[in-house]
Amino acid sequence: MKTIFELARGLCITFFHLWTKAVTIQYPTERRELPDRFRGSHRFVLNEGNLEECVACCLCARCCPSNVIKITAFSDEKHQKRVLTYELNLKRCIFCGLCVEACPKDALKMSKDYELSAFNPNTLIFSKEKLLSGPEVIRFK
Repeated sequence: MKTIFELARGLCITFFHLWTKAVTIQYPTERRELPDRFRGSHRFVLNEGNLEECVACCLCARCCPSNVIKITAFSDEKHQKRVLTYELNLKRCIFCGLCVEACPKDALKMSKDYELSAFNPNTLIFSKEKLLSGPEVIRFK
C-alpha cells in the first residue's frame, strides 16, 4: 500500500511539472549570462595606436603559480622594452588571475570566452598574436 501511495505522489509531481517553464539553456543558440568577475581566456589590451600595452616587465610570469608564461623582450628605437614573444600555456593554466592582477599597465585581461576545448592540445598554447586577436579584442578605455 505504501509503494502505491509513493508512486501516485511521484506521478502527481511529474504531472504538475509538465506545464512549468523549462530552465534548460539550449547552448549553441542561447548563451548563459556570465558574471562580471568571470575568468575566461586571456587577452592583451590594445591602446589607441592599436599596439599592445605590455611593457615586458615580466611580473605576470614571475607571479604565475603554475609557471605557464614565457616572455622574451627587446628594446625599441626609443629604448623602451617591448614584447618580442609571449607564450601562455593554457594546458597548465589554473585561471587564478594573478597574472592579470600583477600587471602594472593593465595590459593583460581575462575575457569572457569560455569555449576552450581543443582536439589538438598544442592549440591551447597562446602566442602574442593569438592574445591580440580572437573572439574578444579588448580596446583601451
